[in-house]
Amino acid sequence: MRHLFFLLVFFSIGLLIGGCSHWGQEVVVLSLAGDCPDYQENDWKAQADSIDSRTPTQELHCRLAYLRSIAGPSILQSHFPSRICLLLAERETDPATQEKFAAEGVRFAEKALSPGAREDGRVLYYWAVNMGLVIRRHPTLALKNLKPMAERLEAAYQKVPAEEWGGPGRVLGLLYLKAPPWPQNIGDWDKALALLKQTVEQFPQHPLNHLFYAQALWDINQSGSIETIRRELEKSRELLQEERWGFARKAWTKEVEAFEKELP
Repeated sequence: MRHLFFLLVFFSIGLLIGGCSHWGQEVVVLSLAGDCPDYQENDWKAQADSIDSRTPTQELHCRLAYLRSIAGPSILQSHFPSRICLLLAERETDPATQEKFAAEGVRFAEKALSPGAREDGRVLYYWAVNMGLVIRRHPTLALKNLKPMAERLEAAYQKVPAEEWGGPGRVLGLLYLKAPPWPQNIGDWDKALALLKQTVEQFPQHPLNHLFYAQALWDINQSGSIETIRRELEKSRELLQEERWGFARKAWTKEVEAFEKELP
């Protein structure tokens, strides 16, 4: 996922410039060319695990339209709505549109986490990564939400560590790496390195696990870990050749290339 990588890079300059402390409630007008399927809740649940970065954008638009209109409680109380918003946000190149999809994903997750609802670790995870995209351009809002993001990612890490091939550990580790350190905020390089090392060992099949671990080694140890960093980047590039990463491959490859330019 690219969300937190881009989100947290901005800390080096973003916290020095002001920013909005809120975001709007406006939603994206969906492109619904042709007829959308007549989704049924039981069919939806059966198909949920097949929805990923390879799913056509048109299908995601149809599913989001369904969620906005007639989806039942069993779907709205799950992680599916916030995940679909995230998949749409990740493939957007327009920042304002990306933020709207992500903000809608946050709202879906907050409804699923309403009082009395079961605390689903996947909902916590997708709340956090959508929130990461929302606050990218709003430094004041970022400062207010880093601690809640860390708390929810910690809970997700305990409940569903394997979601998106180590997503909770990957995102939490990057959050600790890039956030301002204590006492200003929650940043902690020791926690970051431990989390990202463990994530890359447990889930070596995801390219961003290798990229984020390499980023942590560079930020913390600079050239002292250059051989390991280059090996991790090579592994990330190798994994990015796989078709299963779908629409995300191009953006993730750019992230690897951008990081490589920082190296000696």
